[in-house]
Amino acid sequence: MKKVEELEKEYEGFKQKTKTVTNLEEFLSYIALDIGEYEYATKAFKKELRENSLWRLEAKIRNFFFFIFAEEDVELYDLDDEVVIDCITLTEEMADFFKRLHNIAKEDNYKELIRLVDYADELYDAQRDYYDYERDRIEITAQGIYMINSRYENNRNSLIEFLNKKIAELEAKAKKEKTPQYVKGRVTK
Repeated sequence: MKKVEELEKEYEGFKQKTKTVTNLEEFLSYIALDIGEYEYATKAFKKELRENSLWRLEAKIRNFFFFIFAEEDVELYDLDDEVVIDCITLTEEMADFFKRLHNIAKEDNYKELIRLVDYADELYDAQRDYYDYERDRIEITAQGIYMINSRYENNRNSLIEFLNKKIAELEAKAKKEKTPQYVKGRVTK
């Protein structure tokens, strides 16, 4: 697991990936798209929880009627649910982070925010890969095969701590500056 200090060091050397955003208005649209993607992903994960619930019920029914031949392991659905729930909370936290970024975006800081958004997306994708690995591992373990892949690591806590620290710094800086912000045709303070 990476520490927050390691993430900060990586961020210092991180190069911006998005080259198509050239002004504040485009950045705000870019952020809005990311927020929409996170909200869509949250809905998809919640749908997976409902499907797991149905499969768990079907397995219990099969176990009741066919207990003589074989019994399905219902615990696997609970383990999978834990991973999906963790993924849901991470995705909701990411959406909240992007909403907070949207609120502090200004003409003079949107370029640095693009770099932060790109880095946050990269960290989130790596964490999602870890969750996919965990779900696959649960499924394969049910078949009696045990696997460990050191390529994937759970950096969820460090990721959230790093992003919260960055957004707190940016919000403090934005409060200190008190520069007007452009909001669709009017200037706010």
